[in-house]
Amino acid sequence: MIFERENSFVKQILIYLGNKDNEMAVELSQEFTERFPDSLMSHYLYAKSCYRVKRYHDALREGHKAFNLAESREDLIALGVFLACAYYELKRYTKGYEILIALRTMEDARVEKALFILSLCKNDPETALLHVDTLYNINKQVAEEFVDKFLALAQGVT
Repeated sequence: MIFERENSFVKQILIYLGNKDNEMAVELSQEFTERFPDSLMSHYLYAKSCYRVKRYHDALREGHKAFNLAESREDLIALGVFLACAYYELKRYTKGYEILIALRTMEDARVEKALFILSLCKNDPETALLHVDTLYNINKQVAEEFVDKFLALAQGVT
């Protein structure tokens, strides 16, 4: 499929992802990155598509390209969390943690929640609790909901 505009690629890839036609999303997003190599969105959608088909190394490669193109706080946080998730899937918890710890200065609840999980994966419950404390300082309501959900899951209740 040949599209002339970035927006056309984005819309079609999102349709594929929404329909769980992930292989088609991978193919089209690869074409998107070839056509628009300096586009954050092209690399992000390629990364997301690769993640969906469990091609985590490819997802990381493209996710890092998107991260390096990011300029806004929101993009940096979203891509940082995405990269941490891909590292999590590869059981490279420390690497995911390192990316997120660099984003801590942005004081975002999503970052602290991911750091909490990765701290537990690294068998470091003391540090995990420090991330919960920070989460409470950022947003008490989000922290309470997160802790309640975590405890319910830990007890086998959803």
